[in-house]
Amino acid sequence: MKTLLLPLFGDHSDQLGLSTAVTLARVFSMHMDVVHIRGDPATIFSSIAPNGMGLALTVPSIVEQLEQQENVRAGRARNHYKELCNKEKLPISEVPPGPRGVSVSWQEIKGNDVDVIVQLGRLRDIVVIANAPRTCRLFPVELGELFGIGRPLLLAGSKVPKSIGHRIAVAWKSVPEAARAIGAAMPLLAKAEQISVFSIEEELNRQTSLDPLVEQLRWHRLPVEGRMISPRTRPAPEVFLTAATDMKADLLVMGAYGHSRFRETLFGGFTHHMLGGVHLPVFMLH
Repeated sequence: MKTLLLPLFGDHSDQLGLSTAVTLARVFSMHMDVVHIRGDPATIFSSIAPNGMGLALTVPSIVEQLEQQENVRAGRARNHYKELCNKEKLPISEVPPGPRGVSVSWQEIKGNDVDVIVQLGRLRDIVVIANAPRTCRLFPVELGELFGIGRPLLLAGSKVPKSIGHRIAVAWKSVPEAARAIGAAMPLLAKAEQISVFSIEEELNRQTSLDPLVEQLRWHRLPVEGRMISPRTRPAPEVFLTAATDMKADLLVMGAYGHSRFRETLFGGFTHHMLGGVHLPVFMLH
């Protein structure tokens, strides 16, 4: 992994997003493409006005207020970016291949948050984003739309990470999404000091053991162990997060999936819980 996309929203989620991105970037000497997406005030107002764009044009004061809000938000995001560059002494590079080590670049784009992130994210190796409760601009359903990128998402946890990828917990379910997530996470797994693969015992009707998966990962010379865990009437997300906490994991790897097409559309169940925000970074791929 050599490039990451980090959207900044000009709110209290920026600091966690920035700290998580820098921590990951240092693992692979990555280039950080930091972007702020400005909403179009007329479009924003017309989307909530009963008579559409026509009403927006008859109320310029409201559009002007929205423009001012966007300016303030952009200013905050820009300041957060500059503070990071100064604090971490990160070189700014606009043209590849850039200097050795971590580098950064900044851009502002006008448009819809999800549309721009998807468009830019498909050209990067991974997208880093603050989790839903800390992001005023994106909520779980909108975050769910980002899985259409086709690239991994790294959701920042609720705390500033001291490390990412030293001790990795993998939430395993015998479905394509989980298999793809493990494949995409191989660069991180290859650098890990400890890897624990967890699966819930209710899956025993599909798989009798984690041994085949553990054996496959050991062919890559990974320090991995597998453990079946009992839900004990607890929801699956809580079970996996408890297991990850017990092993002092600094990263959770999982596939993004739902229990049916309808629930998947609404990002219910396991994925919805993770999008709601957890204490450690979560590497997800749909």
